[in-house]
Amino acid sequence: MIDKSIRISSLFGTLIIGFTAIILIANTILFAVGIPLSGLTIPVAGIITIGIGWWLCIRSFTQNPRRIFFIVIISLFIIVVIATQINSTIYDISFDGQTYHSEAIISLANGWNPLKLPIPEKFFYRDWINFFSKGSWITAAAMYRFTGNIESGKVFNSLLLIASGFFSYSAFSTFPNLNQRWRVNLSILMMLNPVSLCQLFTFYVDGQLASCLIILVSLLIILSKQQEKIFVFALAAVLIVITNVKLTGVLYTGILLGGFVIWYGWYFRKQAIRLIFCCISASAIGIFVVGYNPIISQFALNTIDRGDPFYPVSWSQLIAIDRNMPQNFTGKDRFWKLGVSLFSKSRTGMQPSELKIPFTLSVDELFEFRYPDVRTGGFGPLFSGVLLLSIVILAIALAQYGKAIYAGYAPILILFIIISTLITSEAWWARYVPQVWLLPILLVAISIRSRSNRMMRRLISVWALVLALNVIMVGSVSIIAMLKDQQTIQTDYAAVKQIEMKYGPLPLSLNVFPITQVRFTQHDITFTLTNKLPCDPEHQRVLLYSWSVICDPDMQAAPQ
Repeated sequence: MIDKSIRISSLFGTLIIGFTAIILIANTILFAVGIPLSGLTIPVAGIITIGIGWWLCIRSFTQNPRRIFFIVIISLFIIVVIATQINSTIYDISFDGQTYHSEAIISLANGWNPLKLPIPEKFFYRDWINFFSKGSWITAAAMYRFTGNIESGKVFNSLLLIASGFFSYSAFSTFPNLNQRWRVNLSILMMLNPVSLCQLFTFYVDGQLASCLIILVSLLIILSKQQEKIFVFALAAVLIVITNVKLTGVLYTGILLGGFVIWYGWYFRKQAIRLIFCCISASAIGIFVVGYNPIISQFALNTIDRGDPFYPVSWSQLIAIDRNMPQNFTGKDRFWKLGVSLFSKSRTGMQPSELKIPFTLSVDELFEFRYPDVRTGGFGPLFSGVLLLSIVILAIALAQYGKAIYAGYAPILILFIIISTLITSEAWWARYVPQVWLLPILLVAISIRSRSNRMMRRLISVWALVLALNVIMVGSVSIIAMLKDQQTIQTDYAAVKQIEMKYGPLPLSLNVFPITQVRFTQHDITFTLTNKLPCDPEHQRVLLYSWSVICDPDMQAAPQ
């Protein structure tokens, strides 16, 4: 039997990931019968989630199931409402978030059916929307339709991050060598992946993938020891979600889950049948039903018809890796790029990478984390030192305890995480391989022992302190910069509203930023879309954090 706290923690996480999966399934059913995306899938998914919560409480708790049910449901309702409200007041100012991500979300909310209708020719980003996974866009569009505020769609970044924390705690609670303090500390560090933190209030999807991978890894650790219904249901839900967040999610899931199924089937042949059936069924729903577009409609059919899954474009064109890569990475193999990136200064630009001494940092590299897509050193300025220290801790633990540290599935899972990282040619970019963040944490988690000597205990404490400092610095820079930018953009929209009140509807050129027209509507700013503004350049005003331009008769020509 498992501890009650593990069940409660897992229940919170399961209902969050279940809520997300149900939204995807509900809208996929609507698409299949020719009905466009609906905001009503949000309350419907909420009601179904409540029913699932009751079912799980009755079967998971022998004492006070009703009390636990009401506490969990009310707490989750408060979390969802607060997170939605916070996201609704925060503008996504990232380039990708305001361009192809927002165009996909807006088009889905406005009636585009990805199962029945082709991509309209007028779209700015047809290739990206055509080929990229649509799961995060569907959930965001559903929330947008429900609230009427496009920014509220970012809430699933927060919800999945919270769910990953609950599942991490449950996973570490299965480690007999960890006390309560270490379970809590490690689960907090696990969920606060810098990739997730820097993308928390954007429409980027890498943070969601990072959280889903944490949930998946945590569930595999738990299921290696316990096969209760709540964990099997959670696994099914996360498989549906993760296979539709990002294309690499399918690849990483295949490696992590495939390795687990082989290991589990070998050691628990009779018990493995139900779990394997669950994995196959949920993966089939995620890939062939919810993920039909693009996994089947684009990649599978293009491969059969053309021999090229990305026809008529190429994979390098879609991810634009050549124009995002540091200059000295060109022509280098994946191992060199990954190693250099991990031990380089944190940089967002494409200038050559710069190696640094682990545990050192500079103010300029710390400020890079105000952006959501840091190129080199993307896991934080102290991560290289943390990684080295975790390897030293593991080596000492091996010398002291030998094979005793290899209890459970976690060490084998570490191997599959490494494989899933190295199989990616562009693993140097942190947001492409967010699972790397888990490696030092799992290495230390299996090395901690209550009977460790004083030196080992101090070494682990230093490791935890440095990693926590790394998280605090990255999170602080990201959040402070975001709050500062919000005040600036609010002022800009207030000024635009004053112009509209003075001169009437404003000529607006989106210039590949489709989210601007939605924000104008939400601010009650009337406008007319145009490709060519009917005003001289000296009277054209470029909106902040955007390439969109309006006519402003009050603007004066810049002094010569």
